[in-house]
Amino acid sequence: MNILFLCEADLHCGGVAEVVKHLCNMLDQKGHNCFIYNSGEVGETTYPFSGIVQGDLIHRKKYLDIKSCTFNYKVIKNLHYYIDKWNIDVVHCHEVGAPFLSAIMSTDIPVIVSSHGHVFNKRYDKKRIVKPYLKYMSKVKSFIALNYVMKQRIEEVFGGVPISIIPNGIEDGWITQETFNHKNIILAAGRFSREKRMDICINAYCKSKAKTKMPLVIIGSGSEQQGLELLAKEQNLCIERVLPFDGNFDANTVYLPGYIDGSEKEKLFERASVFLHPSEFEAFGIVLIEALAKGSIVIAKDLDTYRSQFLGMPFAIKYLADNEAIVWANALDQAVEEAGDASCVQQSIDACSVFLWNKLFEKYINIYQSSLKRAVYD
Repeated sequence: MNILFLCEADLHCGGVAEVVKHLCNMLDQKGHNCFIYNSGEVGETTYPFSGIVQGDLIHRKKYLDIKSCTFNYKVIKNLHYYIDKWNIDVVHCHEVGAPFLSAIMSTDIPVIVSSHGHVFNKRYDKKRIVKPYLKYMSKVKSFIALNYVMKQRIEEVFGGVPISIIPNGIEDGWITQETFNHKNIILAAGRFSREKRMDICINAYCKSKAKTKMPLVIIGSGSEQQGLELLAKEQNLCIERVLPFDGNFDANTVYLPGYIDGSEKEKLFERASVFLHPSEFEAFGIVLIEALAKGSIVIAKDLDTYRSQFLGMPFAIKYLADNEAIVWANALDQAVEEAGDASCVQQSIDACSVFLWNKLFEKYINIYQSSLKRAVYD
């Protein structure tokens, strides 16, 4: 199969980049051809990899203005050109804005849509955006939701469309095969933006007893980084920007090294006794799975998407509805004490096997193949 990934987001980092990266790698290994038509930029650290025609990557700042519901027809024309040039069999869109563009393509190629969270945006109301384009949605052969909460939202917005639930995944080698004895940090990771609430991590750490035992490491980047540094200074915490991988981490210290990926990221997750994630909104918390698979105890904001994502599984997660620093501090101190419970942590590690990419990949292949069959039938 020749599969086109139509992406709205930049592919430097984040959930969309991880999904596209893993799908393309695994499809390539199975002999399929992958192509990307992207409105943002492709990160050099993530791309290219085999199976993608690097010279034909398209970079566009924006091809669909959700606010005004206007289309850039020049980009649509270019998209038609590359669909013909690459002999595309299936278009796999990422985020719900993309099918609005692909829906008006003069082609019978089946369209699959993965929603990564934008469907929860209030701008996707039926009267102003969805209704004018429902007649085009017949080209969408399947929606892919990350969990049951997202599935319900897609049904609310788009009606009775076929929806499959496939969560985001982790690499096979990510799951810890042993209990690490060198867990000596408190970790948080994510984009530095207001809704991620990284300030709660610093405030909770400051009020906890745990700060005398281990440091707080926050990895990521974004507009709120300077504010986080100022907050740490106000709390009389030491601030470091360089991680001492070959030495000892200092207690009573907040490490803010910026965005980290690859083996260095994995080393940090291996050393994390507790993982903090106070984000106000997440469609799917892949970092939570990464932390749990490395044997960390997770403290997270109580979100419906998390409850749905981990329903009935023995994960070491503490859910907090309150944003008060003292509540998070108490939970942090308790989690540090419980981190030594090997049986609890091991159950959590074992449960992460359901999120392995080699298991999820077969579900995607089945959807691609069935969409082709339905397209022929239609």
